[in-house]
Amino acid sequence: MNSWMIRLSAVTMLAGTTFFTSGCGEPKPVGPQKASVSGTVTMDGKPLPDGQIVFVDESGTPPRQYGGAIKEGAYAVEVTPGKKLVQITAMTALGVGSNDPGANLKQIIPARYNDKTTLMTEIPAEGQKDLPFALTSGEEKAAR
Repeated sequence: MNSWMIRLSAVTMLAGTTFFTSGCGEPKPVGPQKASVSGTVTMDGKPLPDGQIVFVDESGTPPRQYGGAIKEGAYAVEVTPGKKLVQITAMTALGVGSNDPGANLKQIIPARYNDKTTLMTEIPAEGQKDLPFALTSGEEKAAR
C-alpha cells in the first residue's frame, strides 16, 4: 500500500470517529422539567400511616397528575413546577362479605382533601423539601 492510501485511510478513520462521537455527551431530558417534592402528611396531628398523594396541574398540560405513596406520614414525588391542587387519600378495610375488593374499603380522609380538595400549593422549579400537609378529620378548613 502506498503512502497516500495510508494517509487517506487515517484521515477517513479520524473523520468517522469525530462524526460518530460528536453526538455523545449528557443526554437531553425528555418531557417537561420536574422538581423533587417531599414532606409529611398528618391527620389530627399524627402521621398518616399509609395513603396516596397526588399533585394535579391546573394548567391542563399533559401529564396532569403526579403522585406517590405516603408511608409513615412521609412522601416524595417528582412533579412539574407550578400551581397544583393536592389530593390525599387513604383507605381502610371494612371487613369481608363482598366479592368486589373495592366494596370493602372506606375512604378515611375527608373529601375536602381529595375529591373536593381545597389544598393548593406552588411548586418552585428547584423543588421543595419539607412540604407538610396537616389534615383534620373535623369540619374545619384544610390546613397547609
